[in-house]
Amino acid sequence: MAADIEDAVVNDTLHVRPDEGSTQWSTRTMAVRHGIGKDTVARIWRKHDLKPWRIDTFKVSNDPTSRPS
Repeated sequence: MAADIEDAVVNDTLHVRPDEGSTQWSTRTMAVRHGIGKDTVARIWRKHDLKPWRIDTFKVSNDPTSRPS
C-alpha cells in the first residue's frame, strides 16, 4: 500500500467529516472515498490506533428534567 494513501486515510479520519452527513467515518465510507478495500481501512486504523466510533469527550446534559432536585 502506498504511504500517501495511508496518510490520506489517517488525515481524513482525524480532520474531515463524511459527505453524507454522518458524524463519523465507517470503514466502508472511507474505503469508497479512497478507492481501497474496507479491510485495508481497518488495518490502517488499527495500525494508528484510530477508533472514529468512540467519543473522547463527555458532556453533562443541560436537560432540566434529568437533574436531581
